[in-house]
Amino acid sequence: ESFTETENDVETNNNTDMKYWMYAPGENASKWPRCLEQNIMCIGWDELGELLQFNTVEEVRTTLRETYNKPNASFMNDGLALWEFSHVMQVGDVVYAKQGQNKVIGRGIVTSEYIYDPNQEDYIHIRKVEWTHVSEWTLENIVLKTLTDITKYPDYVKKIEAMITEGKSVDKQIVQCDERYLY
Repeated sequence: ESFTETENDVETNNNTDMKYWMYAPGENASKWPRCLEQNIMCIGWDELGELLQFNTVEEVRTTLRETYNKPNASFMNDGLALWEFSHVMQVGDVVYAKQGQNKVIGRGIVTSEYIYDPNQEDYIHIRKVEWTHVSEWTLENIVLKTLTDITKYPDYVKKIEAMITEGKSVDKQIVQCDERYLY
């Protein structure tokens, strides 16, 4: 029995390019209660309107410059966050919600495509998420950006997954395996 997968066979839910994302639910996790209540993740920059209108990440950045009247800003990270949130993230991807620079507060699985919901009072760019784990885990030096693809750091991902899903205490050792921490 041979199994062949065609290029456009996107209907299968086995997300082979599954990605892992670090995500900030608002300033200092201010949107976290709403995320839990509505089973979603949401990001801001509402003034841009529907994000699927953009065909490239550069288009997003150009529009950010115009919309916020900052012609000299690069909008490297913000543009990428908006692009990845709407065009790259897939159903089945894993998301870690963070608070500040050293706390992970949730883990979830993306369950929908990008949704534009101007009826929300703010943070109108949305994806549905099934939050599988909600607690607080310490993790040092978490990246500051709103949304970061951390898939390319498999060891880091493995440690976070173990910490959250198996209750392994690896907070200190994630950043540095310094034997002084191993009393």
